[in-house]
Amino acid sequence: FENFEVKNQSENISITPEISFIPKIKVKKNKIEIELEKDSLKPNTTYSINFGQSIADINEGNILENFYYTFSTGSSIDTAYISGRILTIKENKTLDKTTIQLKNSITSVKYSTFSDKNGKWRLNNIAQGNYSLLVYKDNNSNKRLDKYESYCYETITLNEKPKSITSKLITYQSNFDTTHFTALKCSYINENTISLKLNKPP
Repeated sequence: FENFEVKNQSENISITPEISFIPKIKVKKNKIEIELEKDSLKPNTTYSINFGQSIADINEGNILENFYYTFSTGSSIDTAYISGRILTIKENKTLDKTTIQLKNSITSVKYSTFSDKNGKWRLNNIAQGNYSLLVYKDNNSNKRLDKYESYCYETITLNEKPKSITSKLITYQSNFDTTHFTALKCSYINENTISLKLNKPP
């Protein structure tokens, strides 16, 4: 095996479900050591570490893309997965570097990833259940949806069958009244019409 290095860890490496600390990652020639905090992981939970484009051999700089390491704190590994593609609602163009957040409706366990240059994304080794899916363009990199950022929100159910979703993003508008309307789904009909499904009757 060739010796390699791990580049730009904070930008390239992601762990799902989300954890509250930054793991220590060390490279020793052709081995990677990952140090996790004691008692920091949830019981009976499957975790996946995606190294993105961080692993490269030292001699030629060849990159091992999207290498995953998966482990479980329980007796089995979850096998459900979800994938998708991100598009703008009007232009129908793909969006890269878009944030995808998947949250379990009961346990509140969160999974997250980003879309690639073709607007595609995938989350592996997910527990079956009901989830909320939030997709948004995090323009200011503060890890939350803000006014004027493009987004899509919907609820989904995951089981043993693979699930694929196409999300079309609209612009989020916020105000300071007490109505708290949210667009759950939307579709571009023509130049003058966009269909919206709201979280409650207007």
